[in-house]
Amino acid sequence: MLRALIFLLIFNLSVSIGFCQFGAGDVGKLDAKKNTVKAYNQATENIKMKKYDEALSNLEKSLAFDPNYALAHLQKAKILLEQDRIGAALQSFNKTIDLDNNMAEAYFDRGYLFYKIDSFGMAFKDINKAIDLGFKEPQAFYYQGVLFLKAGQFTKSIMSFNEAINIKKDYTLAYHDRATAKESLNDLTGALFDYSQCLAYDSTLFVAHNNYGSARIKVGDYEGGLESFSKAIKFNPNYFPAYNNRANAHYFLSNLDQAEADAAKSLELNPQYAEALNSMGIIKSKRDKTKRP
Repeated sequence: MLRALIFLLIFNLSVSIGFCQFGAGDVGKLDAKKNTVKAYNQATENIKMKKYDEALSNLEKSLAFDPNYALAHLQKAKILLEQDRIGAALQSFNKTIDLDNNMAEAYFDRGYLFYKIDSFGMAFKDINKAIDLGFKEPQAFYYQGVLFLKAGQFTKSIMSFNEAINIKKDYTLAYHDRATAKESLNDLTGALFDYSQCLAYDSTLFVAHNNYGSARIKVGDYEGGLESFSKAIKFNPNYFPAYNNRANAHYFLSNLDQAEADAAKSLELNPQYAEALNSMGIIKSKRDKTKRP
C-alpha cells in the first residue's frame, strides 16, 4: 500500500512538470520532493531485502530533503524497533504522530513498542486509538485481546480474539490466548476446542501442548494430559513445567515411578521450581503411605 502511494506521488509530480509553469523557487521545491520520494522508495526496497542499515541511510536522505515526511519517520521507527533500539524508535513514532495524528498504523506500532517494554496502559491506549482510526489488521485485535487478558477482563479479551480470528482464520496465537481466557472463565469445553484449533494450525507450539494438557487434566482426561505433556517435551526437551505437569498426570494414574522421575527431571532443569518441589513432596508422601503395613 505504501509503495502504491509513493508511485502515485511520483506520477502526480510528473504531471505537474508537464502542464504547469514554475518559478525558480518552485522548481527547487519540486526537485526536493522528487528526491524525498526517490530516497524513500530506495529505503522500501532495502527493507524488502532486510538491509535495514541501508534502509535507514536512505530514510535519513529522504528526511534531509523533507524533515516533515511522516511516512519516512514511520519506516525509520519500524526499523529501529526491529533492531530493538527502543528509545530511538519511540522518538521516531512520536515524531510521526506529531506530523500526522490520524496515522492509525503509527499508533499501533507505538502501542506494540509499549507492549514490548511492559507499559501496558500506554500500549492499550495506542492500540485502541489505532483501531478507532480504522486500523483493522488482525494483530491489532489480537494485542488488544492480550491486554484485556492481562488485565483480567476475560470476556472482553475473548471478543477481541474473536475479531482477530474473523479476519485471519488461521491466527494460531489468537486461538491459544482465547483458550486461556475461556479456561479462566471455567469454559473448559471452549478452551479445549481452541487449544486443539491452535495446534491444528501449528503442532510445534510446545506451550500450547502443555496448556492443552492442563485443560485435559481439569476435565479428568489424564491419559490425554500425558499425551499433550509428552508432545510439549518432544518439541522442547528443556521445558521444565511440562515435566512437572506430566508428573502430576502420572500421579493421578498411580504411576508413582514415572511421576517421581518426571518431577525429578523438572527439578534438574530448574532446582528452584516450587511446583515441582511440591509435586515431589506429594509423590513421596503417597509412596511412603503405600509402603506402610
